[in-house]
Amino acid sequence: MRSLLIFLLGCICAFPCGNVFARPITPSERTALDRLDDFAKEVIAEGNPDAKLASDIHALKSDIEKEIEAIAVGANDPPELKAVLWAVQTWEKDPAKYSKLGDISSALPIRDLESGTYKCNRFVADAYGVGASRGFAPHGKGGAYPVGETKLFWYGYPPSANELGNTVLVLPNLYAVPQESSRLGYVIAFPNPAGIGHSGVFLGRGLYISARNGSAPAAKLQVADGVQITRIPSERAMILRKFAYGFDFDFEFRSRVSSRRFYITSSFFKVTLAAESSSPAVGAKYVVSLVRVADGDHSECVFEVGKSQYCQWRKQKPGEYYMEVYKKGGGPGDGSVFKGKGYAEIL
Repeated sequence: MRSLLIFLLGCICAFPCGNVFARPITPSERTALDRLDDFAKEVIAEGNPDAKLASDIHALKSDIEKEIEAIAVGANDPPELKAVLWAVQTWEKDPAKYSKLGDISSALPIRDLESGTYKCNRFVADAYGVGASRGFAPHGKGGAYPVGETKLFWYGYPPSANELGNTVLVLPNLYAVPQESSRLGYVIAFPNPAGIGHSGVFLGRGLYISARNGSAPAAKLQVADGVQITRIPSERAMILRKFAYGFDFDFEFRSRVSSRRFYITSSFFKVTLAAESSSPAVGAKYVVSLVRVADGDHSECVFEVGKSQYCQWRKQKPGEYYMEVYKKGGGPGDGSVFKGKGYAEIL
């Protein structure tokens, strides 16, 4: 038995240890990731003036591998990782599919694009609609990637690069996030108020992947028109958006102090609230109200102090909302502090 144990330990130590509970990297994923090594080598071979580019590409490969290793066997990949893997595999297998000269025609419920049109926003949409398996639907209904309304026999377009880059514009399931919260797989957009913007998928390390027409590093390996991995241009304004089916928000409020405002962009949505009160007046009743900013329309839910409870509001009108709390029966309350988390989602 002792010899058998030593033999088994020897076998374990003879191979890379990694996370034995992680889902394996598929052959197609491995082929695409190894292509990144070729990309880095070609960057060096062509004498690219960007001294860090090759090392950042190698680091990107390692980042993606670590993201995969963090996924337990049987668990679902997060949408950001799915989008990145699909984008990189498209870059490796069929980058010209999203060229300006090509056309994109499919049976998917999203507008086809003809030759001569830029494809960057369609590439981003497909990364999530196809790559992350979220599909497409007007207003992002059901957690899909949002597209415009279907008119007659024409499906809607996905958000344009300038729309993605407009932080004032509220887009279903696509929430603008600060740059310091950047993450592999987020949508990246470069708005251009005077013309056509550009969009892609954020890769980190100062890199992104997109469908573009123009010169690119490692010209012998990358197409001049189609899916490319390039540096994020430092001279352009950059906006990041997170794709999420619904969104979370934290709150802490006293009596009539409003919570952080948030937007709902569909007539069919649900807000779930889990809250606790710090008041010693156990058993006191408080009302938590979901209020629409535009006209004060509101829906209420009663909470009992000392308990953790859930409320759900359904089928409100779209718009900007906030929450407030007050003591049942009127008055400003007794200073109780309500803390918790909320979650809003489009149904």
